[in-house]
Amino acid sequence: MSPNEDLPPDQSAGEPADRPRPAALPPAHDIRTYVEDGARIAGILGVWGIIAAFCAFGIGNVGRPGSLFHAIGPALGSLFAAVGVLNALLFLIYRGIDYWHACYSRL
Repeated sequence: MSPNEDLPPDQSAGEPADRPRPAALPPAHDIRTYVEDGARIAGILGVWGIIAAFCAFGIGNVGRPGSLFHAIGPALGSLFAAVGVLNALLFLIYRGIDYWHACYSRL
């Protein structure tokens, strides 16, 4: 008789009996959830991209070179493009925390 025959099948000889076993991973979300989140991110980037393009190429082309609109348009376009990327990043962080919380609140 070997020393490991008296142990449960999921416990090795060197492992203490009172050690808690790690919980199983929760099931993954369905593909539709991830596609919807991807569409939301694309929507966020699309809306901010349209606003940035309007500022850079619409407002930036008003007036002669050297005018206020000609100088401020591309700067506003760059600002709105950066805000859009940061907004999408914030959404990703929010969804990551939401998924993490949903997974580990069930355990």
